[in-house]
Amino acid sequence: MAEQKNQDKELDQAMNKMINKGARSKKKDKEKSSWKLRLFAIAVVILVTFVTITASSYLVQDEEKKLETQLKQRMEILVLERGEILSTWLAGLANQSRPITQNDIFRLFASEVDSADGDLSAVLNPAQDATSEEEAITQTLTYKDQLPFMVNALTDLVQDTDYSAAYLIDKNGNTFLASIDAPPLMRTQKIEAMRLFDTPQTSFSTIRSSDEGLAFDVHIPIMPNNFTDAGNRASGVFVFTVKVADKLKVLMQPNPISGLQGKYLLFQKTPENGVEEVRPINGDAVFKTDLPTSIFNDTLLPFAERQSLDSMATVYSFGVEVKRSPFYLVWQSPVSMARGQLDKLIVNIYLIALFFILSFIMAFGAFWWRSNSEHNRSMADQYANFASRIHRQKILLDTINNTIKEMITLKDRNGKFNYANPSFAEAVGQSIEDIIGRDAASVLGHGTAERMEKLDDMALNSGESVSTIDEVYLRGDRRHLQISKVPVITDDERSIVTVARDITDFVEEQNRRERSIKQTVMALVRAVELRDPHLAGHSKRLSEFSAAVAHDLSTDPKLKRTVEIAASLCQIGKLDIDIDILTADRRLSEEEIEIMKGHVRNAERIISEIEFDVPVLKAVSHMYERLDGSGYPRGLKDEDISLEGRILGVCDYFCARIEPRSYRQAILPKEAIHFLEQNPDKYDANVVAVLKSVVHSAVGEKIIASIQTGSE
Repeated sequence: MAEQKNQDKELDQAMNKMINKGARSKKKDKEKSSWKLRLFAIAVVILVTFVTITASSYLVQDEEKKLETQLKQRMEILVLERGEILSTWLAGLANQSRPITQNDIFRLFASEVDSADGDLSAVLNPAQDATSEEEAITQTLTYKDQLPFMVNALTDLVQDTDYSAAYLIDKNGNTFLASIDAPPLMRTQKIEAMRLFDTPQTSFSTIRSSDEGLAFDVHIPIMPNNFTDAGNRASGVFVFTVKVADKLKVLMQPNPISGLQGKYLLFQKTPENGVEEVRPINGDAVFKTDLPTSIFNDTLLPFAERQSLDSMATVYSFGVEVKRSPFYLVWQSPVSMARGQLDKLIVNIYLIALFFILSFIMAFGAFWWRSNSEHNRSMADQYANFASRIHRQKILLDTINNTIKEMITLKDRNGKFNYANPSFAEAVGQSIEDIIGRDAASVLGHGTAERMEKLDDMALNSGESVSTIDEVYLRGDRRHLQISKVPVITDDERSIVTVARDITDFVEEQNRRERSIKQTVMALVRAVELRDPHLAGHSKRLSEFSAAVAHDLSTDPKLKRTVEIAASLCQIGKLDIDIDILTADRRLSEEEIEIMKGHVRNAERIISEIEFDVPVLKAVSHMYERLDGSGYPRGLKDEDISLEGRILGVCDYFCARIEPRSYRQAILPKEAIHFLEQNPDKYDANVVAVLKSVVHSAVGEKIIASIQTGSE
């Protein structure tokens, strides 16, 4: 008995050991599984962090590239345009000398001085080797007589141009002709000019600083009469001094429209001092720089981020050589200014990335915690809430669909009605039960059904909603409906939701209003034509031509309606003009013309009291304006004149010229069109081209024929 108890005890102990061992094994397995999940969670966080940072870096690099590309394009346009302006200005300065430099007297005089090796007295005094005393006297009198003329001519040129002094020097650098009050040439001026005797071509000296401000010289060589392409030395060089401080201040001013922050720099290369900087804005000075001349060897200084050429700052810069001159124009924008907005954007991008990572970690942690503790209960609650919400939404949707006035239906892929709300059932005079399962033809009729099916196909094929306004018959009454078709496309279903609103009252009210406006307009037109017999039929023809041109120019129906009404009312202002001026059988005086022009202001005052749904007032106001600003009453130009005004202006001129007046004969339509084509600065060429096409059409011929019928 005791032995049996001991065996049972040992068996219990063994069972307990096995249970404890199994529990420990399960605990270890659970802990092992938990570690795997934790490692997976850490890997997910690391992956999301890496992807977020990589995407942010890529976005930052992309924005930096966009910034540099935009800067490069804008800077190149800015500098190349300003460089071209500088080049054109220099060429203009050289061209100002042509009355002197191309004068045969100066060329012969320079050739004689050059032949005499610069000995002016040998030219002005009798020649030693003259064949006769008479020849020597004639030569002497010629140059002595011409010398005052040449000096005065140089002086007059200086006074009439941008030059401040003018000189003519020989190959030794001696001045043998100069404008009055011209200061002596400096040694550096002579050296730069003397180089042109061996390489004769127009050139510009470097800019120098003086007590009178910045100045430089225009060098123009004079070639002898026997000059050939094989080569010859110049017989003299004209030196024209130009004060450039004021002009350079204007040319070096940044263009505020460009939106670029920075400044222009002007450099020049000199044989003696290397690279110099010209500063016309602050101090009118020229400074020697430490820049190597090699930096300006090419015609372009490529766009790049580099150290500033006049300071230690880092800038974006681009430069261009000014054609046929020693000057180099550079634009610099500080990197700090150019990247200001970008740096803010970069900070925001990384802050957003950091916020996203932290938010993800917090959301992931919260999800992890809730999934381990309340996952099943949470899912059950969510499904219950979701079902309850769907039920409430269904009740709300049914309540809305059953009470709103809009007609709502749902059709399947076969065109059968699956749903119809009470408003639709009431409109077609059938019950909802009778509608469900039937097609549109049996409910709405074949004609209406065909139109609706076309709209259904458009919506299903495009995948987007389609809207239209259609006229249909419901229960025998003609109704205007605003119809919207919305496709519902899923993997296994293609349906169409139709929403229709009855706008019959609105459409009829619009039609009544349009008829009222038209009657008012026609009454005003008749009043004007009764007062001014010259305008009989003019407004009607103008309206017809303007409407035809507007129709061909644009698909916007409002444009056609605007010019039709405006053409009819454009002459209404003449009701306030003196009848003697309106009916005069002669050309009006200047004073009477000014009085007549007042009819536009009169028309504006009258039309402003009438409410239109299109811009009739603007069209009438702009009708007599011209593209070059020569029109009235406001002198508008180009795009400031509306398209309606340009159409009316062209058509009004055409109609007026092909209509006879008591003081002149009418001209042929082709002559009127020719005049319009010859004046594109006043009349829109596109409008004229369309009018020409209309005139040669059947519509235009019919309108023109009405003039002949009326005159008969």
